[in-house]
Amino acid sequence: MQINIEQQIPFIAGGIAILGVLLSLISHLRHRRQRHLLTAATMRMDELEEILDDRGKQLNAHQQKLAEQSRRLAWLEARRPAAKQIQDDILDESTLTEPPKLNITERRHRVMALASRGQSAESIASALGMLPGEVELIVSLNQAAHRR
Repeated sequence: MQINIEQQIPFIAGGIAILGVLLSLISHLRHRRQRHLLTAATMRMDELEEILDDRGKQLNAHQQKLAEQSRRLAWLEARRPAAKQIQDDILDESTLTEPPKLNITERRHRVMALASRGQSAESIASALGMLPGEVELIVSLNQAAHRR
């Protein structure tokens, strides 16, 4: 059985039509999927823009707070006496020019006066010509006596 060309044409045309419909369907499904992805991406961009706006507002608020704190810090630093003046108040000239040979009561009083001002044992010892261990002993004995 032999089919001539004229009879094959409708079969070929039908095959081409079915192929065209399949390609059209595939193209439609791809288009639909891409449209869905585009919609999701647009929604995500909107969410990110909202987040970015919130972060920008928070950043501005933090910048204002930082500027306010910087002004406050500058004001406080302007009111603070100079560090040299504080150190001069703690170790005044009389403590540095005293002779190193004081009796034990005078040394104890001098040590406790400087310790109450927050001086370290090393600085008290160097100011009064004593050993740091001796200063620490006097301070600890005085503290123990006051606890009783």
